[in-house]
Amino acid sequence: MERELLLLTDYRGEYWVRHRRTAITTDLARLAAHLRPHGLRLRVQPFTALDFRACDYRDVPVLYQSSQDPGLFYKGYIEDQVLGLERAGAQLIPRFELFRAHHNKVFMEILRDQSELPELHSLRARAYGTYEDFLRDAEHLDYPIVLKLAEGDTARGVTRADNASQARRAAARLSRSIDPRDAWQNLERALRRTGIRPHSLHRRKLIAQRFVPGLDHDFKIVALADRLFVMRRPARAGDFRASGSHAPRAYPQAPPAGLLDFAYRIFRSFRAPFASIDVLHDGHSFYLGEIQFLRFGTGPVHRAPHHFQRLPDGSWQLREGRSEWERMLAAGIACHLARSEANLGRAAPAQDKEAWVLDPR
Repeated sequence: MERELLLLTDYRGEYWVRHRRTAITTDLARLAAHLRPHGLRLRVQPFTALDFRACDYRDVPVLYQSSQDPGLFYKGYIEDQVLGLERAGAQLIPRFELFRAHHNKVFMEILRDQSELPELHSLRARAYGTYEDFLRDAEHLDYPIVLKLAEGDTARGVTRADNASQARRAAARLSRSIDPRDAWQNLERALRRTGIRPHSLHRRKLIAQRFVPGLDHDFKIVALADRLFVMRRPARAGDFRASGSHAPRAYPQAPPAGLLDFAYRIFRSFRAPFASIDVLHDGHSFYLGEIQFLRFGTGPVHRAPHHFQRLPDGSWQLREGRSEWERMLAAGIACHLARSEANLGRAAPAQDKEAWVLDPR
């Protein structure tokens, strides 16, 4: 018996732009075809077609996406709709809190801090809502540090500070949120001597993270069910940042010992259907840089000439050949639903065992 899976598209009718030579939206016809062997029937509609008065979304699995639009205005609209679905009892893929962490490193750090997994605590960070908040800590941080905005990708809004003076200048620049209305109100209140303290003109959220020395690369790992796609990214010339660099990527057949297990434990701890994990490695230890659960780059999936599959005994098997994003996505969704149903004690959809080996743990 097939189970219906609701997929929500954005205002352009698209779902999850993937990148090859150009940006291309996910092929929903291919995705639907790959979902059918797993006992899932895809129904596609835009966010605007949701009807919380007339429709019952209780226990309906809903696949949705996020947005990185400037100002995050459309992302705010999506958040309203997704939170409404959660209140209606829908089975969100992924959970709402993982959506909240997208383009929001402050909440991502909260998820990290609240986890009991030791691997997530190897890199300490502090979050600040304004530049004024940061100033209270600036003299007491353990330098050097990495300062970064809560939103952003490809290392935009990321810088290193070696001392408190550099950190104050960088934090002021990164957090600037000057608005003419705020500035005018501050001036007006000062002239009238109202006694009301001025609004901050630096309200973009900041993260101060411990700097890991000796890095000349990192690893971007895309996780789907029991499969990991590993890409090694060299750092920018004369820089510590690997994300956003245009240096040639590599897809190692023999990654550092322990890397796959480190990334997989993190991925499974969040109970997510898919994730993109940035792992730092200084030659001795692994550190989680960042993790995203929505709208991450899909390059490692369709560019890598091979990937790694975790077998039921916990070992890893190298699987040669390039992969199709839609097929991998479908299998990741099906595996996630099977695990979720098992946790609830329900019957899971039929699985294509030859196409996908499910990890029973």
